[in-house]
Amino acid sequence: MGSLDANRSNASFHARHDPPFVSKNDGYDGADTQILVKNGAIKAHFNSLKHWQDQGLFKWYGTR
Repeated sequence: MGSLDANRSNASFHARHDPPFVSKNDGYDGADTQILVKNGAIKAHFNSLKHWQDQGLFKWYGTR
């Protein structure tokens, strides 16, 4: 069974797939940025983790 904490999961996903995480060119084009967590790719990633958790293939690290 694999285990992972949420922050490491999110960071790894973004490093491998390079979806936008923050608007305005990751903040370089202005300070009034938004965090882009509602994109389809990250939703699919967390849905997969939930599915694997339900099947007993995955467990969140650091949770009760």
